[in-house]
Amino acid sequence: MDEMILRELLWLNHGCNSNHLYGDDGEMQCSACGVNFKRDPANLIKRKLLERHGECFSTEHGDICISVSEPGKPDEADDLDKDRIFPPNE
Repeated sequence: MDEMILRELLWLNHGCNSNHLYGDDGEMQCSACGVNFKRDPANLIKRKLLERHGECFSTEHGDICISVSEPGKPDEADDLDKDRIFPPNE
């Protein structure tokens, strides 16, 4: 029962716009990232979410986000101000 509560919280807050969420008949799916939060195993949910949203972590210079993009497609990380994230040596 606790696992389903956590799955529902993840489904509602995983980062995709709510218009991509399908929850009729007790389902918990996202059409944008292709995750079935009710039935997919945890390791598959993790892989799909990292492929879709990347991974973010904080450093002393600010947040760094790593996204996984398909070859030949622009990566959201290309727009980052690299001098802000990796300041030049002073």
